[in-house]
Amino acid sequence: MPAYTHFAVITYNMAPNVPTPVPYAGSGIFLHEFSRSGGNATAGCVAVSHTHLVTVLRWLNPALSPRIVLSPFPNLGRY
Repeated sequence: MPAYTHFAVITYNMAPNVPTPVPYAGSGIFLHEFSRSGGNATAGCVAVSHTHLVTVLRWLNPALSPRIVLSPFPNLGRY
């Protein structure tokens, strides 16, 4: 069974977003579904329900340089 059936790579600390990745600062971060994390915290990934993940992946257009923002709902307007 594959580790992920649906996912997106979050290019945190990796090219082309940073010219030189910072060692030990994290990378290999994915947007994936909750079931892969067992409902527990992930090791830096962003986990959402399967339904939400599929919705995001259908909407996602990498050419538009989308961003993932983790923030309390009242502060989302800052981004």
